[in-house]
Amino acid sequence: MKIVIQTQVRENYGAHDWDGKGECPQYWKYKGGDTYVVRNLSVTDGLRCAQYMKEIAPLIETRSESFEEYILDWHLADDSESDGCAEWETPWTIDKQDDGGFVAFREVLNEEYGYMRADIAKKVEQYRMNSGGNRNDYDARYYMRDGSQMDAQGNIIDLVA
Repeated sequence: MKIVIQTQVRENYGAHDWDGKGECPQYWKYKGGDTYVVRNLSVTDGLRCAQYMKEIAPLIETRSESFEEYILDWHLADDSESDGCAEWETPWTIDKQDDGGFVAFREVLNEEYGYMRADIAKKVEQYRMNSGGNRNDYDARYYMRDGSQMDAQGNIIDLVA
């Protein structure tokens, strides 16, 4: 079993030129959203999905004067069911850690709908989820078609045999 969560992202274009005084201008634009999937739930976990959502929602949802992400919908699904993503989207997988925290992970393949440079085969991202949508310990690795790896700053990562 799994929980599939769909979000909506909005950006307030009025906040870009705001000087921080008085009311922030409101000019919100919808910017898509993400899909998050909590996988490998037991039947017992599935029965507790509402409790999982109480724990996870504050880790996903965030709001400021210039940006917000909120949950549109979530549902419990069988492992064999689709995550509901479009074919060009890659969902975030959420794993509960032994310490009770949550980590989000995704592997984006640079194939037919790829948006990265042609020499990149895939990007792997992960972060520790914290309240207010804060992302701690964010890490991104780029796996190049020639077998090398790069970090998020574009530094080659030495592979020790």
